[in-house]
Amino acid sequence: MALYRTAPRSPHPPAIGPRVSSVRGGGEEEEGEVSEKREHELAVKDEMERCIHFTGIHNDACNAGVNYRALVGGEYVGWATAIPCTGTRFRDKHDRAIVPCSLHTLPTLEAAEETVTKHEETVAAVIAHVKSGTPLPLGVSVMICRTPELESFFRKGEDEGDDE
Repeated sequence: MALYRTAPRSPHPPAIGPRVSSVRGGGEEEEGEVSEKREHELAVKDEMERCIHFTGIHNDACNAGVNYRALVGGEYVGWATAIPCTGTRFRDKHDRAIVPCSLHTLPTLEAAEETVTKHEETVAAVIAHVKSGTPLPLGVSVMICRTPELESFFRKGEDEGDDE
């Protein structure tokens, strides 16, 4: 099961390389491992394009104190496409010029790997908690309303192999 999903960011292929299919007869398990590795690589690439100060456009300012809307010139629809914080994230459909920021700082490969790995581990811990009640690691909290749809979602991967 994939732990981190990224949407396509650019019409240009990523520098990571093409997806490898299982041609050696390794079966679905090997292909799943390749897919998860590829998703991890894409998540790291995405993280490396994001400024280390970025807190999300739902906040007024980044961790460096730069007000997003003030940086790009005010209140209007589409302002987030002009911030330099997210790399190529919103660039595919918009022609808006990117406004430079003197505090824009990209993470190192090591920092991006660490962030993505921590995110993947957190997501895995939450999924294990929901599925089996495994205690969450210190510092991780989640509030989930248990519904039949949610239960079905988390059982989906378990039920697929039972029909054979």
